[in-house]
Amino acid sequence: MNLDGEVVNLAIVGSSSFYNFEVFEENVEDWISRYGYPDLVIVGGASGVDYMAERWADANIIPIAVFSEEWDDPARSLVDRGRAEAPNTLTEKILNAATHLLAMPSPTSKWTRVVIDQAQGRRISTEVREVD
Repeated sequence: MNLDGEVVNLAIVGSSSFYNFEVFEENVEDWISRYGYPDLVIVGGASGVDYMAERWADANIIPIAVFSEEWDDPARSLVDRGRAEAPNTLTEKILNAATHLLAMPSPTSKWTRVVIDQAQGRRISTEVREVD
């Protein structure tokens, strides 16, 4: 629980083909400077941003919820290996658990933009950081 008593469940979503950990970490640290450390990090278990979020949460000793069961991919990794788009059930699970969303879409991101739109529609506190 943050100092103000608010529980913050931060969903981090983004491009599965974005691998720059330095930029990723800058985006997360900037978010933290405004909202504080999250109580829980929520990810969809994909490559790229999701994978970096898992590593970041682990390094910062923050609990993480990984919805990797939505993917038929037992060997998840940083690099996107061309798997199919995320199922709708994944979007629901992430947004049902989230109080905040930090999105890092690239110009080719489709699913991330769907999550952004749905989060905003649910009035989930949403920040978007475009990445290349």
